[in-house]
Amino acid sequence: MSWFSRRKPVVEALGPTGLASGVYRSPGMERLAKELDHRHPDSILDLGPSSTENVGFLSRYTPNLSIQDLFHSACDEAGKRSTAFRFGDPDSLELPAAGERFDVVLIWDLIHYFEPAGRQPFVARLAAHCAPNALVFLIASSSAAIPLIPIQFKIASPDSLHYTLPEDERTMPGDFKTRQIEGLMTGFEPLRFFQLRNGLQEFLFRYQVPEEASQATQASQGETADPGPVKVAKK
Repeated sequence: MSWFSRRKPVVEALGPTGLASGVYRSPGMERLAKELDHRHPDSILDLGPSSTENVGFLSRYTPNLSIQDLFHSACDEAGKRSTAFRFGDPDSLELPAAGERFDVVLIWDLIHYFEPAGRQPFVARLAAHCAPNALVFLIASSSAAIPLIPIQFKIASPDSLHYTLPEDERTMPGDFKTRQIEGLMTGFEPLRFFQLRNGLQEFLFRYQVPEEASQATQASQGETADPGPVKVAKK
């Protein structure tokens, strides 16, 4: 299922008009919080840095919370200060042990910082840690330039995020478009997409086990009528 054969998402009207450290209204986080209230997940994986705010918020929904700070586990202080950061071989990343599966995964904006050739393998590794119907929350920039290292996001409330840009104000080219992100997330059904005025995009995906994804593809190929209700969230 695609967002792009349907109407464009409504641009979030609130929040800053330029990317800067601060608090912004997050319709993606709001939707995720509603899903968490409904689903009561058994386990959550947060791939961002540990923070009191995130641990406190996510622990409300499950005692089985895993924090796996991909960025800080993959680079050293010298590397962070001197050059643009890029993840290396996805197979070398410190992810949970084989066989561990989660009902919710928060990626934040880390996808930007993989080498293009490493993004699909990372998504494949991620899928191996997703339980059936797992939710994946992802943030990406639609701007032409992004910070040299990932922004840190902290959950300020069920419908807002606080983000902190790095002290280094240098940037590097942003190379992600919405279509590219959807194509990258093989095996994940797009549920919600929000384009924010501050240049960020928020995505919510649902993991489909391979058998379910195959059946969904076959069904969509056989359809000739109305493709069904729009999946893009409207505000």
